[in-house]
Amino acid sequence: MLPWGNFYFLVGSAAAGLTGLTFIAVTFGSRLITEDKLPYVEAFFSPIADHFIQAFVLCAVALAPIAGPKILGAAIIITTVVRFVQLAHTHRLTKAAATESKDIELSDWVLGLILPAAVYVLFVVTGVLYLVGIPQAPALFAVSLLFLLVVALRRAWEMFLWIATKVE
Repeated sequence: MLPWGNFYFLVGSAAAGLTGLTFIAVTFGSRLITEDKLPYVEAFFSPIADHFIQAFVLCAVALAPIAGPKILGAAIIITTVVRFVQLAHTHRLTKAAATESKDIELSDWVLGLILPAAVYVLFVVTGVLYLVGIPQAPALFAVSLLFLLVVALRRAWEMFLWIATKVE
């Protein structure tokens, strides 16, 4: 197995498991999801699942026998560009939610937009390091993956606490 194989396997497995738990948690709060609340789901819950899915996919690519550093670097950059585009959409939805609701707090902006953007910058740098063959790329990749999971976990915790206060 690759030198980082155990780490990728552990992080990828955790991300896959957390994705499943996110679906279960949203199911418990499904009574709160009405047609008029769908933009809130898209702004606040979808990015959590997307973070876990991105971590899973990148770890799977890292473990694929045919994936060398260049393929991994390209996968990191491609998935991160997609996430940056989605982040712009999340910003618009969060801004709209902030004008309609008093539930939007500073932590929603920090955990939902600012910290993910910082992690995405780390991912882009990591992808470039892989593409040009810099030996520190795996270490920065590991840090980026862990930051992404921590941000997603903290965001998920806040969302699930929010659900708990709304469900009767």
